[in-house]
Amino acid sequence: MKKKILNKKNRALLVDAGFSAVPLLNALKECGYHVGVCGSKGDDPCHKLADKSHIIDYSNTNALEKVYREYKYNFLVAGCTDISYKSCALVAEKFNIAGFDLPSTAKKIFNKNDFRSLCQSLGIPSPKFVLDPYLASTLRFPVLKKPIDSFSGKGIEKFLQKEDLVKHAKQNDFSTKLSNYVFEEFVTGLLYSHSAFIKNGKIINDFFVLEYSTIHPYQVNSSHIDKSLKLSIRNRIRRCIIKIAESCNLTDGLIHTQFISDNSEFWMIEMTRRCPGDLYSLLIQFSTGVNYPMLYISSYLNISTEIKSKVRNKFFSRHTLSLPTQKNFTGINCDISCVKTITFNLKKLGETVKAAPLDRAAVLFVEHNSLKKMKDLTPNLYKKITLF
Repeated sequence: MKKKILNKKNRALLVDAGFSAVPLLNALKECGYHVGVCGSKGDDPCHKLADKSHIIDYSNTNALEKVYREYKYNFLVAGCTDISYKSCALVAEKFNIAGFDLPSTAKKIFNKNDFRSLCQSLGIPSPKFVLDPYLASTLRFPVLKKPIDSFSGKGIEKFLQKEDLVKHAKQNDFSTKLSNYVFEEFVTGLLYSHSAFIKNGKIINDFFVLEYSTIHPYQVNSSHIDKSLKLSIRNRIRRCIIKIAESCNLTDGLIHTQFISDNSEFWMIEMTRRCPGDLYSLLIQFSTGVNYPMLYISSYLNISTEIKSKVRNKFFSRHTLSLPTQKNFTGINCDISCVKTITFNLKKLGETVKAAPLDRAAVLFVEHNSLKKMKDLTPNLYKKITLF
């Protein structure tokens, strides 16, 4: 017999069951919502924590639509993956669900080649790029080759000189795959992320985070809140965000951007509208006291959330424990003098941890007793936090 579905008013479907979506699930429950989650991996944590679990591949929008309709959900909430947001946008357009951009707009934001073209058309600084690998030889070297829909540094290759790229292009049949890659000039500087929450065309709260890639060159594994970036650069970034939001008629909510800056100039690297992963939301919450997960879900639920900024100023680092080579998880050794550590293990003892950027063993938050210690230790956490 088919189980009767309660037709509660506040029923939200969180389209992600992974560990980074747990703070979003907790925020939804805190607001009193009946929370369903969907994802293809039955052992993901949100399946165990939600009111209702749907084991589906949410990239299949027909399956996602069926779950949303048959279980009488009122709201969709994107999780921490690009696929989650893009699938939600397609379903949201069909059912007129609030909180999402049009799928055509989402494509401009999420796909690297479309985002580069958008920045170029709006006069927003971003690395010079081409799509044809043979034209890439006209760029200034080094040159990066990036899959247009990659994440966490997966599939990125760097070519130091023209000859290397030409040889690579000849050895690989790009003739039928030109639309799958973007080739861009390598720019130098520090990597930052910027999380901005917009409402009615204005940024109501934002956060700048300094990020480090110390195990894999294109995967962030350590980060902390940053206030040392020049105010002039921060304000220029903010103006660019508003320009993009107005140009694309973006809905209210999160706009999360990565950029590189030498503290004199900056270059936009990529943008997304879904919640960043690896428990980024908790880095903001632990550091500032601002409830980032609540801010994030509020735009999907069409509810007002009291914005509190500068509630506190604590010195937290976030570190994703990743490895240069594949190993079995044997426990964590943390050789740090600090106020405290908060650890989220992602592996069980004996489980395999694949080499970065394909996997991670844990996410740790380290509280320091001073700004100086946070700045000094964060880029060196990979030396201090290791497997036994």
